[in-house]
Amino acid sequence: MNASLEPSDKPEPASDAPADAAAASQPGKSPDAGGPSIRLRLRRVILVVLGVTLLGAAVTVVGLQTYAFRNATIERTGVAAGMIARNSTATLEFEDARQAERLLDALSAERSIRQGLLLTVDGRLLARFGDAGTSDPQRLVDPAAWSPATESGAPVHRFSWTSIESLAPVMMHRDTLGYVYVRAGLERMYRELALSVLLIIVATLVAGAIALRLADRLHKRIVEPILSLADSMRRVTHDQDFSLRVEAREDHEIGQLTGGYNQMLAQLQERDRRLAERGDELAQINRELAEAADGAHRAREIAEQASRAKSMFVANMSHEIR
Repeated sequence: MNASLEPSDKPEPASDAPADAAAASQPGKSPDAGGPSIRLRLRRVILVVLGVTLLGAAVTVVGLQTYAFRNATIERTGVAAGMIARNSTATLEFEDARQAERLLDALSAERSIRQGLLLTVDGRLLARFGDAGTSDPQRLVDPAAWSPATESGAPVHRFSWTSIESLAPVMMHRDTLGYVYVRAGLERMYRELALSVLLIIVATLVAGAIALRLADRLHKRIVEPILSLADSMRRVTHDQDFSLRVEAREDHEIGQLTGGYNQMLAQLQERDRRLAERGDELAQINRELAEAADGAHRAREIAEQASRAKSMFVANMSHEIR
């Protein structure tokens, strides 16, 4: 009888081991072909979130600044136009051009005001301050554009990308004697907005640099342990070496993941050790069985030789006796 027990073979390494080994040699890159690394993805996420946040803040700041500057300019031009209108009743009644010019000179105190006009009710120009402006002063008192001023007696305003216009009626006993027209430029607002945008850009660059530094720190504390874990997995798959361990750097979720992975490797290593011991035991049993079979075979041959010798001896003795 020639029975034997063979120890179980270990699994062969995976056929794609060279590719895994090549990926393991580049821990900063994704194992997927052409895929960006986790570090690059982390930087992208941080920069996108930072960019969206700062863009929202920039739009909010610019909007609030524009709204505040417009309201402040409206208030200043309205106050100036109303003040001149209240002091211009006698000037318009007597059409005193010199007094009208002196009244309009008060607009020089407001740097943003580019033009001031004192007009009669039929649109004739009595006095001018600042820029030449429109060549048709009568257009400024068109009832279709400024009718609220004649109805309420309060200054009204018009807006454009370059200026804010205010028109205040000059009233006496509910009668309209004329109009005070004031135009303020928006150059100062655009300068302040440009400065704000420049500061926001500088703040964005500084915040981006800080965010990238933070991303590098997060990469060292969070991403590198994950990459180390992935590298260890590829090496275990390639070499079938369950003695490898990954260093657990922090006591958080990634540390728990690393600890669980190391525990799994320890259990696999213990399983392989027991399988190896069992294989050695089976090999020893096979050797003993083989030795026993060889001994039985030799004993049978010896017995057969003894039986043949005995038969020959008996035959010879019978022959001699006869």
